[in-house]
Amino acid sequence: GGTVSYYYYTLFLVKNQLFVVTEPFIKNEKSEWIPVSNASVLSRSSFIRTTLQKNGEQILKNINEIYNIAGDGLDLHFFGSDNDYKLLTDLVEKKFSAEDICCHPMKKVIAVLGRLRSGKTTLLTTLMERSGNDYRSTQYHNIWTGIKEDSSITWCELPGIDLGKDNLIAAAEHLKKLTALGLTDIIYCFGTSKTEDAEKNIIRHIQEHHPATNIVIALTRCVDEQDASIVRNEFPDMPNLKVIATMAKELKTRGGTIAPYGIDRLLHAVISEK
Repeated sequence: GGTVSYYYYTLFLVKNQLFVVTEPFIKNEKSEWIPVSNASVLSRSSFIRTTLQKNGEQILKNINEIYNIAGDGLDLHFFGSDNDYKLLTDLVEKKFSAEDICCHPMKKVIAVLGRLRSGKTTLLTTLMERSGNDYRSTQYHNIWTGIKEDSSITWCELPGIDLGKDNLIAAAEHLKKLTALGLTDIIYCFGTSKTEDAEKNIIRHIQEHHPATNIVIALTRCVDEQDASIVRNEFPDMPNLKVIATMAKELKTRGGTIAPYGIDRLLHAVISEK
């Protein structure tokens, strides 16, 4: 009885650390779930669509044989539901010692922010639709949050930032509160490719005070993808900063209709980062 939940298994290898993603995070334009990456052997073939309940022991056996290099031990950073994490740890304890495989749960707290009318609400709505769409709205210290039962992602939207000292202080306080919640990623929305010094300083201020947080700039109304390179060149002092051109909704222009794009790339940029 009951239903069976299917998951995509996507793995990222960094030395003797393996990042395991078990939630089907991204829907394409045909409403089909697609894996975050096909970089791993276990992301393909018979493991691309399965359950830990069905193939957990074989998955762990393959993980240990392929990725436990020279028997030095392996850290599994698990990004998925609490139920799957418990199942995984039970299987590890049953078959392996802590020296062989050690599990660590991962969560994502993703904040979307930007100036007033920068398109952040529209972008956030589209991101959530692509990653499940059944999020429950709630408030965390006057910050809107979207949570989904048994999911590893919490989405947050900060109030629109208007330039000015008081508004910047308020935004900094909101981010500080989210840090206590476990902030992992920030998507900063630019409604235009024309950057102002004051707004560039906001990005640098965020990096200075949140150095462990992955920061991505989303150009929310970008009709020319080359604009992303132009904005990226405005931050030569931030080599890890990503700038992604997006269009969250269909845009009708005199020259024709521009279909939505860039959403999957943006999801990859936040989900595929530790």
